[in-house]
Amino acid sequence: MMEVRNSRILTVVRQVLRTILFLIAVCLLSFPAQANEKEFVTTADSQPFDSAQGGELVPKGLVESSSRYIFLSDQSTVIQTGGIAGVHWIYSVEGQFQLTVDPNAGTALFAHVDANATDESPYRRTLDPNEEFNMTKLVGTVIGDTIIVFSGKAADSSNILIIALLNDDLVYLVGKTFPPAGSADFFIFSLDATAQRKYGGGTGEANDPYLIYTAEQLNTIGLNQEDADKHFKLMADIDLSAYKGDTFNRIGCYEPPPQFPSGNIPFTGVFDGNGHTISNFTYAVDINEPPYEGYLCEDFVGLFGYVNGPGAQIKNLGLIDPNMYPEATCSERVARVGALAGRLRLGIITNCYVHGGRVLADAYVGGLVGSNLEGTISNCYTTCDVALAEDRWLRPIDDPNIPVVSVGFSFGGLVGYSRGWIYDCYATGSVQGVRASGGLVGINDSDIFNPESDIGVISGSYATGDVSGDEDVGGLVGSNSGEIHQCRAFGNVSGLNSVGGLVGDMVMDEGGISDSYATGDVSGNEQVGGLVGYSNGSIKDSYAISEVSGNVYVGGLAGFNGYGTIYRSYAGGAVSGTENVGGLAGRNGGAGMIHCSYAIGEVLGTEYVGGLAGTNFGTIHCSYSAGAVSGIQKVGGLVGDNWGGGIVTACFWDIETSGLTDMCGIESSGAIGCDNSYGKTTIEMQTESTFLDAGWDFVDETKNGAEDIWWILEGRDYPRLNRELIEDDSAE
Repeated sequence: MMEVRNSRILTVVRQVLRTILFLIAVCLLSFPAQANEKEFVTTADSQPFDSAQGGELVPKGLVESSSRYIFLSDQSTVIQTGGIAGVHWIYSVEGQFQLTVDPNAGTALFAHVDANATDESPYRRTLDPNEEFNMTKLVGTVIGDTIIVFSGKAADSSNILIIALLNDDLVYLVGKTFPPAGSADFFIFSLDATAQRKYGGGTGEANDPYLIYTAEQLNTIGLNQEDADKHFKLMADIDLSAYKGDTFNRIGCYEPPPQFPSGNIPFTGVFDGNGHTISNFTYAVDINEPPYEGYLCEDFVGLFGYVNGPGAQIKNLGLIDPNMYPEATCSERVARVGALAGRLRLGIITNCYVHGGRVLADAYVGGLVGSNLEGTISNCYTTCDVALAEDRWLRPIDDPNIPVVSVGFSFGGLVGYSRGWIYDCYATGSVQGVRASGGLVGINDSDIFNPESDIGVISGSYATGDVSGDEDVGGLVGSNSGEIHQCRAFGNVSGLNSVGGLVGDMVMDEGGISDSYATGDVSGNEQVGGLVGYSNGSIKDSYAISEVSGNVYVGGLAGFNGYGTIYRSYAGGAVSGTENVGGLAGRNGGAGMIHCSYAIGEVLGTEYVGGLAGTNFGTIHCSYSAGAVSGIQKVGGLVGDNWGGGIVTACFWDIETSGLTDMCGIESSGAIGCDNSYGKTTIEMQTESTFLDAGWDFVDETKNGAEDIWWILEGRDYPRLNRELIEDDSAE
């Protein structure tokens, strides 16, 4: 019934338009001179009809200054008649045009026309509607709220009339050419067309973006490959709950073109959420064959599949309760998955968030973005949970030339994998993966081929959710070879190997942590640390007050400091383990350095147990420990085992709180520095001269240096790092 009713409405509209066209044509032909000299003039309140009665048709007024329209080819024709042979050819029209209206001035024009018409004959004749009707040269006059009359001349001096009626997102066009008086062999062209406004208005340009009001309009973006580089603006909150499974058309996941058969055309434009939200976005991947020949997995899953290019941007947008996951019947590995974008490359995402929901997949999974390659993400947050998809059968990859996506790899609360820049972001949801799992980012990668570049930066960000996995598990970042600055993590972290309160693994010496801290409890098996599980990078001006428990290589700040540097940092939480257990580091490796740092937490272990380091192969300088220390063998107030080329200089420990008078549990040949005279009472440890005599650099003295590293409240506390005093003053 609705289709019949709409058909009747369309018939009425066209009859009315033809009548108006006929009346105007009579005026034109009767007074050609006057018509050529001036525009048609009608009263502003004139109406072609009033169909509000009965609800047949209630047209809406002109509300947009400029919009693109798409010809509906099954409802759009051009008829060519006349000529010497008396032809009668009917063409079907397809393409689009841009209609620009100025309601205040009462004018309109076809700003751009990109259309063609083809007949159904064996000859497949074609014509250009813009050429035959000279559309872009016509002058339009606005009549009332819904009618526009276009007039002008063709190249052959024929008069042209086109009447446009706007109704919601449709425009009906009826037009005709009128040969000059006395002509006998001219062709006459008649236009009868219906066009659909593209999206909710606009032209897609930077100063006139496409407007998105509805879920249907949003879903259409992913079908229009030609709009991949356009500008969009969200005009209302949108609910996508009507789209189930994989029925939503991901934006930036267009069909691969012939010249790029192994990948999708990305979104390279700008999407401005305008402060609005998109709720209940669901995408359930269900495929049983690889999407392309030889391809590894279902890739780039998100509201935006692939966002690419220095001009690409998504901003001011919120997602509420998204739900991303592979179906139990999906046999492919699902990778690069994020609620907002599967992959971001070179572009920008700013002022966006994900509130609630979940993101489940197999690899490179983030609450906001799955993979970030040289893109910038700023002022964004997520509260969704991120986890490995439930167990299911996966298609075996037998070809040895195809690297298999590692299931459970690179999971992050905000971003799964990042080799770009992240500023002022946070994540609060839980994260569960296998390898490289982080509360904010799974992997923060640098450019190892260009170590001087500043790529791989996370700054001013934090995570609060609990994180779990097997290997490389961190409260903020699972694995880091980039720079982490002024960041913090508050969630509890659990795993097996390389587990840290802030970072699980810092395997590359390019990696660094500065001005950062962690407070959550940390538990694991090997290489477990309150701040970093395993470190070959730089730790500076940072701390952990986490309770840390593990088996081997367990430390209050770093579980295993391989050839990294720990400088002006401290640990304050209790530490327990079996072997190589230290208040600051479980093991300080051969090239490892600990300078101007301290530990005050209780240390409990079995073998190789120290108040500062369980085992030292490297250098420890101007540092101290003041916590209780207990173990069974090779237990020292400062170091459990000073071994190999280990060096200890100007370091102290509290013999009263530790209960130990030996600096080192054992010192092997080749190692130096174990000197029991550096064991001090609590009163001595709270006296500035104890440390000044050993060359420590304190505030308000210059003999030992001008860095002002330490300060002390004598008789009340142990030496503290000057940065702590600065931070306390800033907090006040």
